[in-house]
Amino acid sequence: MITRENIIKVFHEYKELIYKYVFVRVYRNKEVAEDITQDIFLKVWEKRTLYNPQKASLKTWIFRIARNSVIDHVRRSSIRKQVSYDESQGIESHNNVADADDEILRDHVFKQMELLSEDEKDLLVLRFVEKLEIEEVAAVLNKKKSATKVQIHRTLNKLKLMINSNG
Repeated sequence: MITRENIIKVFHEYKELIYKYVFVRVYRNKEVAEDITQDIFLKVWEKRTLYNPQKASLKTWIFRIARNSVIDHVRRSSIRKQVSYDESQGIESHNNVADADDEILRDHVFKQMELLSEDEKDLLVLRFVEKLEIEEVAAVLNKKKSATKVQIHRTLNKLKLMINSNG
């Protein structure tokens, strides 16, 4: 159970992971990601009595709250913001040409990801940005491990095709 004494520890342990997940899912908008992350931890505190360690790890439970919060935000947003390379926030500029090329490539991948379904984006972000194990991704999405593994593979192939066909 989450208590007054350990909520600060929980926040410090998961704030960066949750923020990074939200940041990517809200089109790399720093202010929106900060607001949603704050709301997520308020929900964690408000719903602390609902957490059951026999059903899910604390990390998985918090990611489920985060995922639902992002989905709610996306549904409420009437316009999905397309972030250009020049507008992107939270990405430092680099003098090194190779680093700049990496940033341009990363931006292109994120733009292509915006064309995926919300579930497909979640799969990729949880697995490759957050580096969750397949079992953890499956738990967050409330799916079987085998189905999650297949879906990740298919989504990666779909994203590769999109990237290759769009330059």
